[in-house]
Amino acid sequence: IAFKYAQLWPVVSGRIIRPFGAGITELHADVLDWDAKDNKAMIMLLSSIHQDLVIGLTSCDTAAAAWTYLSSRFDRDTGNSSIHLF
Repeated sequence: IAFKYAQLWPVVSGRIIRPFGAGITELHADVLDWDAKDNKAMIMLLSSIHQDLVIGLTSCDTAAAAWTYLSSRFDRDTGNSSIHLF
């Protein structure tokens, strides 16, 4: 919910990727905007997790990569977890 509220979920979920292509430089407004959102999302992630997990995120280049890493560790779709959701 925090990422949606901060309008960062499209970056974190990977739906919006860093702009690239002909004519787009590191200083292009869209690239700068995406980088700012990605950095903000990474700060939110890093400040929200236990210190033991931070080392795993240091190899992630983007917030989407960090989210994928965390999801792979904690997003378990098992019968037991489904029961606990109800």
